[in-house]
Amino acid sequence: MLALIVGLSLLTWAASGVVQSTVREWFERDVQSRSQLVLVGARPALADSWYDSANLNKQLAALAQDAHVIGVAACGADFTTRSITPGFPQEFSCLAVGPRIREAGSSAAQSKEGLQEWSTEATLPTGRVLVTAMPITDEGQELGFAVLVHDMSYIDRRQTRAQPFLL
Repeated sequence: MLALIVGLSLLTWAASGVVQSTVREWFERDVQSRSQLVLVGARPALADSWYDSANLNKQLAALAQDAHVIGVAACGADFTTRSITPGFPQEFSCLAVGPRIREAGSSAAQSKEGLQEWSTEATLPTGRVLVTAMPITDEGQELGFAVLVHDMSYIDRRQTRAQPFLL
């Protein structure tokens, strides 16, 4: 009888780990997809308002309205900040991200294409974040890039709250 209880406990523990890691991967992929879709959908509006700072500020503010978006920045091709939303983490400033988005296309075949899409996960004092940078072009002209910082700490909180239900 004791062996059965121990066996079931071990099976439950193993199943819990598998389910938790699977759910975590689903959430992380969902956040990555949402971040990319937000920036892809916003590209035309950002390009249209690139040289109108008031309109560009409005566009970025609209992108940052999502509860899980920490901040958004519009950066020039020379890595200068064109516009930034309040609360945008300085760790991912235009100057910090610019070389990385340029390096993403540094292979010989891609070097002529300029800026490339780039993303990474990082940890801030407030928790994990996903940073996504995407080039902004207008009729083939490279204007710069947009950086979106998406909160991922809520995934950890959800996982912690769901753990008792799983067990």
